[in-house]
Amino acid sequence: MVDLEWYVVTEDNFEDFKIRFLEEEGDTMFYAISVHDYENLILNMADIKRYILQQKEIIIYYIVHS
Repeated sequence: MVDLEWYVVTEDNFEDFKIRFLEEEGDTMFYAISVHDYENLILNMADIKRYILQQKEIIIYYIVHS
């Protein structure tokens, strides 16, 4: 997977962040997510991880028992 950076921006640090980000990146685009939806994202990622591990175990089972 490709690394990416997350920035936590609040009303208190928005102006400083915007100046620093424009200097470093040259352009801005913002995506916003609520704390609740971020928690859902974490749960979804954990579920995907669980599913992949489960599928891996099923594949190993069939390889060993074939």
